[in-house]
Amino acid sequence: AFTDAFGAGQTLYGPIPELDPGYEDLSDVAPYDPDAARQLLADAGAEDLDLTLTIPSFYPTTIPQILVSDLNEVGITLTVNSVDFPTWINDVYINKDYDLSFVLHTEARDFENWANPDYYFTYDNPEVQELYQESLAATDETESAALLAEAARIVSEDAAADWLYNGASIVAVGTNVTGMPSINVNERLNLANLAKIAG
Repeated sequence: AFTDAFGAGQTLYGPIPELDPGYEDLSDVAPYDPDAARQLLADAGAEDLDLTLTIPSFYPTTIPQILVSDLNEVGITLTVNSVDFPTWINDVYINKDYDLSFVLHTEARDFENWANPDYYFTYDNPEVQELYQESLAATDETESAALLAEAARIVSEDAAADWLYNGASIVAVGTNVTGMPSINVNERLNLANLAKIAG
């Protein structure tokens, strides 16, 4: 639903995006399955669940609307609490006081957040932490990536988060502009490198 709503990108099923070392298609771990979700909630005795989604107010309403609709379909009432970014930083990131949150994580190779129980995710799995440390110590890139993939699968199997999508950056640049990067265009843009060609 997210990629359809935005017209570009891909569904993401785990903590490592496709271009990073350790990526594996984890769609088999937690596919979109409302019937299975209802059953899991019933098994956990968590029917008629009320949750609050705290998000920074600068995000458009498309994603929260999809989440409200999809979660309602399985019996979860989701209330959206749109707050200014300093409030989000204080309440969610620093104090870890939230039910659910949504924020765009665009940092490349940031798997270390899943190996850090003090990060605002508060995910704490010693096996993942050990695999991550082993991946850092590995001198062979293939071995390091395999260790990351193993750790990422565990994080996904633990349902530590729901990775919604990996957006595609679409950039239009005039033919008379130079210095525009062609990769990592969703990162900060250094305007000092841009120039306009005379003519």
